[in-house]
Amino acid sequence: MSTLTTIPRVRIRRRYYLYLFLINLLSVFLHEFGHALAIIIKGGKILSYQLITVIAEPRFYDDSFLLLGGPLLTSIICFFATYKIFVDRKNSEIWLATMFSNFRPLVSLILYIISDQQDESYVLITQLKIPPLISFSLLFLIFSLPLLVLIKAPELPPDKKIIFYLNNIAIILPEILFLNILNRIIFR
Repeated sequence: MSTLTTIPRVRIRRRYYLYLFLINLLSVFLHEFGHALAIIIKGGKILSYQLITVIAEPRFYDDSFLLLGGPLLTSIICFFATYKIFVDRKNSEIWLATMFSNFRPLVSLILYIISDQQDESYVLITQLKIPPLISFSLLFLIFSLPLLVLIKAPELPPDKKIIFYLNNIAIILPEILFLNILNRIIFR
């Protein structure tokens, strides 16, 4: 049996969008918590912790491990939600919203390629010297199962699936673009 035929369907109701909104806000907080946790593990001191940014001692801003702490935590959450989609049918809407909200490493890399974002994608492409096309391909392979679930899981007729994905992108992209603009204002 192929993976595509075993992906459970998720019945999408209006409350799904509330879950998506709330979980997306929580995911931003957890992403920054991942950066803060990496700084603490390396023996650093957090000077300020806010919803959308962590300020640490300046010596930590060039450390690749610290920059990747946020996406590492959100990736773990994304894969946990992928697992839960298969085993927890009662809360499938929550797990699908969690997958959408924590699928940011791939989206972040795409935004870096088309703009000038400097976060975890900056580490992959500039500091680790991985070409953008290879970085994108690698992340695509790593996130292929969550991507398949996101595409296949919603129990919607084909003509409504496109509206479902446009709604999700409409909720997530402004938040990512806002963080990108804020990053440019603060750090340039």
